[in-house]
Amino acid sequence: MKLNYFQRIMFSFLEVISGILNLVTSLLGMSPTWDLDGSFLKRRMDTVYFNQISKTATDRGNAEHEYRERVNELTAR
Repeated sequence: MKLNYFQRIMFSFLEVISGILNLVTSLLGMSPTWDLDGSFLKRRMDTVYFNQISKTATDRGNAEHEYRERVNELTAR
């Protein structure tokens, strides 16, 4: 999936924050496991992508239905 400009900035920002949190966590002697841009955002982006695909499919179905109606209307004349 291609990311738009805003999404690229958001993911870069989250990577920087998770890097800083991992550094601070490791300096405190704990295990650095911050992954802010990992599974949650991947799932969220997959949901957005799926919704976009389903909307496109619905729009294509509606366009095909409208096309068939117009063809039937014109051939009935």
